[in-house]
Amino acid sequence: MEDAENHVDEAINKVLEIHASRVPGNILIFLTGQDEIDRAIDEVTRKIDPPESALVLPLHGKLSEDDVKLVFMPMTNNERRKIIFSTNVAETSITIDGIRHVIDSGMVKEVMWDSKRHIRVLKIGYTTQSSIKQRRGRAGRTSAGKCYHLYAYDTYQSLEVYSRAEILCIQPSIAVLKLKYLDIVDDITKFDWLEPPSDKSLQETVKCLTWLGALDLKTGKLTNLGRNIAKLGLEPMLSVMILTGQQLDCLNHILALAGMLSVVQNIWWRSKDDQSKQLSDEIRASFIQDTDIGGDYIILLRIFLEWYALGDNKERRKAWCLKHMISWKSMKMANNVVRELAYQIDPTFKIHFTKLNDELVKRIVHCICAGFFQNLAISNGPIRAGYQLAVDTIDTVAHIHRSSTVIFAQQPPKFILYHEIININETNFLTVICPVELDWLDKSWLNSLQRSPSQCVFEGYTFVNLGPTLLLSLVGKRCRKVPLLEEQLHVLFEVDHAQSKLTIWGRTDKLAYAQQYLQEILNRERDKLHNELQEFEIIGSTIILLGAGAEPRLVLVDDEYVKILLTNLPKTITEEQIQEKCELYGQVRNVTIIRTNHNNTSASVTYMECSQARTAVAQLSHEKWNGYQLHASPSYIRTIVNTKKPNYTLKAQWYMTESECNGRVVFNNLEAAKQAYQLFTKRHHFNCQFEMNPINPIIKCSWPLKPHHGRAIVDFDTVEQAQQAIENIYDHPFRFEPSRRSNTSLYVRNIPRDLDEVNLKTIFIGCTHVIILRTRKNVIETAPFETEAFLRHLFIKYSSFQSESIFIEPILHDGHVIAYIQFTDEQEMRTAVSDINNMKISTGSGKLSLIIQEKRQMKQTTKRNEIQQDEFRIKLYRLPTHVDENFLNRELNQNRISDSMTYVIVFRKKLSENYFSNRSGIITNENEKALNNLRSLFTSRNDFTSEPFIELRSPTEDGRVVAFIHFNDPREIVTAINMCNSLDNLTIQNIGLNQLHFIPLITHRILLNETLAKAIDYKIEQTIKIIKGHPDLPNINLFKKPFMKDNKTNILITIRGTNIEQLYKARMIFDDLLKGLQFHLYNHSW
Repeated sequence: MEDAENHVDEAINKVLEIHASRVPGNILIFLTGQDEIDRAIDEVTRKIDPPESALVLPLHGKLSEDDVKLVFMPMTNNERRKIIFSTNVAETSITIDGIRHVIDSGMVKEVMWDSKRHIRVLKIGYTTQSSIKQRRGRAGRTSAGKCYHLYAYDTYQSLEVYSRAEILCIQPSIAVLKLKYLDIVDDITKFDWLEPPSDKSLQETVKCLTWLGALDLKTGKLTNLGRNIAKLGLEPMLSVMILTGQQLDCLNHILALAGMLSVVQNIWWRSKDDQSKQLSDEIRASFIQDTDIGGDYIILLRIFLEWYALGDNKERRKAWCLKHMISWKSMKMANNVVRELAYQIDPTFKIHFTKLNDELVKRIVHCICAGFFQNLAISNGPIRAGYQLAVDTIDTVAHIHRSSTVIFAQQPPKFILYHEIININETNFLTVICPVELDWLDKSWLNSLQRSPSQCVFEGYTFVNLGPTLLLSLVGKRCRKVPLLEEQLHVLFEVDHAQSKLTIWGRTDKLAYAQQYLQEILNRERDKLHNELQEFEIIGSTIILLGAGAEPRLVLVDDEYVKILLTNLPKTITEEQIQEKCELYGQVRNVTIIRTNHNNTSASVTYMECSQARTAVAQLSHEKWNGYQLHASPSYIRTIVNTKKPNYTLKAQWYMTESECNGRVVFNNLEAAKQAYQLFTKRHHFNCQFEMNPINPIIKCSWPLKPHHGRAIVDFDTVEQAQQAIENIYDHPFRFEPSRRSNTSLYVRNIPRDLDEVNLKTIFIGCTHVIILRTRKNVIETAPFETEAFLRHLFIKYSSFQSESIFIEPILHDGHVIAYIQFTDEQEMRTAVSDINNMKISTGSGKLSLIIQEKRQMKQTTKRNEIQQDEFRIKLYRLPTHVDENFLNRELNQNRISDSMTYVIVFRKKLSENYFSNRSGIITNENEKALNNLRSLFTSRNDFTSEPFIELRSPTEDGRVVAFIHFNDPREIVTAINMCNSLDNLTIQNIGLNQLHFIPLITHRILLNETLAKAIDYKIEQTIKIIKGHPDLPNINLFKKPFMKDNKTNILITIRGTNIEQLYKARMIFDDLLKGLQFHLYNHSW
């Protein structure tokens, strides 16, 4: 499937697909660079199963000799596959033995010289047809093979046939310097090039070198600086930066910076999941100091200095890189570049770093400006608008690359220097940014530019304290009006809904006009909002109309209204024309155009009095306007309490499938989880396994207490894999039997005593899980008493070990003792695990194993204000068939340990695959029968005043069916609960709804505007006091707290309880005492 933007993901998916198919042969994948290769290797290594079935390797130009040897070294284990991610270095002149699968992304990363814009660009795009043929030829050179192209044939046909000569793709500055240094030619245009670059490219090269001071302006000959640049053989801008550092006595730091710039594209490790990206951003931001002087350049230098200060301890440096999500290989390469450059400048030069200070940073920035001043870019205002390139004559816009820390700045700098430009899918991105002032740059060069940078910069103006409603009226929903306004006013909009402000950006002349134009619009909208009324339901059909500042203006009763809705208006109509027509029938408060589509327009009109609105509806409904037949109708409020629909809900649930008899209960409190564990194991005799899922990493310790009896259960993904395992030949006398668990599992006998689970996973290739049987069936064994003392003695020498954190599972799991240990220092914890695992401690009937359970990834749905806590899970096995979530909730409630429970589930079997096929809706014969059976429970008019409305939902994949039963009176919910709890088994069986149970909405919330809550605070407190002191409501809790919504402070009152009858009694008391308070008042800010 062709997807140029996601070619790395597509390549990874194809690798996993080939590997899972078990077709033999090594795999070669072509990507564009080290950053893509490192990410792909990381993801494939994590996902491949089993991990030891493949050796995943990189191949690119920056590898060490030892790393390259691994690629070409023959595999001793024929069952292990090589997976090699490579750049285009593997296209030609390389033969890797055993390659039978080639995956070609079709992409390449190349340095190009853009002659139109006079800039050097690192471009990622499609390669040429000849390169694709070379890549295809890597498959099957030593045996039959196959090539997978991740793009369409039409794309291939559209590509260039051959690559252009390199001299035509880059600015030939190094070549020019070398030719002049060797005195081969004075006039570079007269040199006999094999593939001559364009005259324009040569002119730009000479111009660039002249501004750098490498060529004499009058003679065109090399200056002393030019000769030194030619000796270094590096990019001239980089060379000037280094040589300036030598002059300013900061060469050590400049060499370190040069080393980091050589690997800058591959420094940061970024996974594709959102949590890892956010963590990477937070770590990068942590390197930012109080000042932004030097920008990304100084941050790169700080990273190198901090890494370098760890000394030659390889493990410490690797651990530091892992902690900071930085590529260890890139840091190692940068260090090698630093050493090579130092030796090239002076073989006796010794690398020595002093601590960064303000004066040293200023000298380093001076060096950066001396080398890269021609890479100047000018801000377009907001960060999303990007930057203009100073040397560009055709207004090219480039954006800040996501790897830059400038994206974290509240206000982007006006002027920046960039290191290079990357072009990804025809979008330009600036990398490695240094904010600068124009005074720091070469004045002669600035004066030579066609446009003065100070005149190109965008200025900004901010409209503040607009209020959300006024801002919305200006920019429209989802900012739909913004593109048209930007095009009309020639400015850029930056909308901040959270702060209710609008910032516009543009050149000074355009900005002044736009400011005046928008201010006139705001004044008109503000006048309209002063006259606008907000309608709220008080009691039943009684409505209050509130004006600005929540001032009561009018009370409407029954079907009265003051607002009308006009539809099918002419498309080009204005609010002024609508107001003029509507004022024929009375005084108009407000007119708002609601929607305009291709054919017509809709608008709302608010009158001063009800009689005027009623007359307008009657008259306008018979009028035509410019050939359009008008439609006028009353506009009633959007009521929060809908009197026409039931407002009290009972949830009914039943099952269409059988239980799998496995489940999970999750707690956020350790003591509650321990109590639940004891409840499930000792009172109900459930099979349980306890595990921690921490926010921070934690050590899981395990060892077998009992020797195994030579029997195990081995699970596979497919029946074919299980059958293949039986047919294989082994060095041990295994006997195989079918397992009762499933047809993809094997029961294995005659396992030697010296083998454990790890050994068996290695022996049975492709198995997913191994359980060696160490305990007898139905025999519960507990962990030894001395376990805690053993663990404390083992870890006591580590200073950050938390001895009070030891948790030991009281029941052995598959004959293993399992315990959890916590540290305050993550680095020391990892050291402890490495130390103790290397000791290979024997205890019980086997080896002690320590595993680090990594930091738990928070769900994307986790709320920002939700406290992140450790999780404590209890896995339940072989449950009785009648146990479901309702049963577990009831048991936990009765034992008062449900408050700390965050999640509970009992897994059920899936519905058949064809159940949902050919279903146009959820009301099928089967569902209709269930609906009628459920409705039959509520037919008695002695118990229910009216038949409830039942809303049936489609069943889930695992056969759970939910229906919502809506009543008009909360008392009827209590009646329904009592009636259903008293049903006998025969009645339930006749209804035909398996394990039918009812769940009321057990939390009632009331949201009040803060101003209103203060005005009636005494009544609220009185109501809470009455409910809390009520003798019939001992299990009801009330909470009153501030609640932020849309950046406004409100008061949230929550009624919560575990007893259904008590909850609804409390709700009825609150409703009776606080009638009419279930609405939102709006604090206007205009």
